[in-house]
Amino acid sequence: MNESPSWVCYDADCSLCIRWVNRFRTSLEKHGFTLLPLQSPAVRAALHLPETELMAEMRVITPQGFVFGGADALVYLSSILCKPLFWLTRIPGVMPLLRRVYRYVARNRDCAGHTCKTCRPLLVRMKGGR
Repeated sequence: MNESPSWVCYDADCSLCIRWVNRFRTSLEKHGFTLLPLQSPAVRAALHLPETELMAEMRVITPQGFVFGGADALVYLSSILCKPLFWLTRIPGVMPLLRRVYRYVARNRDCAGHTCKTCRPLLVRMKGGR
């Protein structure tokens, strides 16, 4: 990949992902990022990943061709958009925790957007706070 804008690649079928992309669109574009769905032919061609791996997490592709995924993509973005947040990720133990939380959210993002493909029982709180 030659010198081109950085890409932020997200799942365009995920309401949670779309909500976050729209929330940060102005700031990302101001810093030279192009927002592209993971489903787009350009992203598929750039990443050459199997479908399940492609859709597993958001990606950032830099002009130099580096690819960051998931929590590492968020950290890369924070290094450009919000230095104080980026420096917090340098605290020992933060990155493993951030990666774990990101994987959990990514696996359950359809549920967070209330579009689960599998029905999960709702947790009902018993009277009396139990």
